[in-house]
Amino acid sequence: MNEEKLKMLEEDLKETMDVTGMGREEVIEIWENSSMSPANDPGISEEEAEEIRRRFAALRTRG
Repeated sequence: MNEEKLKMLEEDLKETMDVTGMGREEVIEIWENSSMSPANDPGISEEEAEEIRRRFAALRTRG
C-alpha cells in the first residue's frame, strides 16, 4: 500500500475525529458503510474500491 496515501487518509481521519468528536473506530465504520464512501463510488473499478477498503483496514491497525 502506498504509504503517502495512507498518511493522507490518517490525517483526514484525525481531522474528522476532531471536527465530529467521534472516536477512531466510529469514524472508520461510517466511512466504510457510507454511500458517500469512495469505496462505494460506482464510477471506480472493483480494484480501486478494494484498495480503498485495504486503506480503511490499515487505519484500524495503525490506531
